[in-house]
Amino acid sequence: MQSIKENSRIVRIFAQWGCYVTVPAMILIIYMVITAPAGTNIKIAYIDIPTSSLLNVDKVAVIIIVVLMSGVYLMALIYLKKLFALYEQGIIFEDKNAKYMNNFAYSIILYSIVNSFSGLALPNHKIFQPDFGTFIIGVIFLVISMVINEGRKIKQESDLTV
Repeated sequence: MQSIKENSRIVRIFAQWGCYVTVPAMILIIYMVITAPAGTNIKIAYIDIPTSSLLNVDKVAVIIIVVLMSGVYLMALIYLKKLFALYEQGIIFEDKNAKYMNNFAYSIILYSIVNSFSGLALPNHKIFQPDFGTFIIGVIFLVISMVINEGRKIKQESDLTV
């Protein structure tokens, strides 16, 4: 159990650090889109965008995609941090664990959907590129959340048995 607590602390710290970095990184990307000097390209969704040639409408579309992707990414990190904070305390099969893992899985799935549509906001590239890898990882975490929920039910039943 001590090993689980120690490793969970490390993961929680990385997730917490990711939460702190996500918002400033999002602001920096938005600033770069708005004020990029001529000849500057920003790479979003595997496509180089020449920001100096973007129309204002295109800049708004790119900013919306950046905010959506960053928001969903931040949501996933927050649930991951909360989940591993519980593991760090030795709380394994409880209601909150199943809820946080379930929310984490849905945020990963949502991220894959937003990422798939991110290419549509780019001018002259209008590409829908499904993010199947991230979607499958989200589904795997969803199944793991179901396993945790079943483990929680079994633990509750065993706690009631004398």
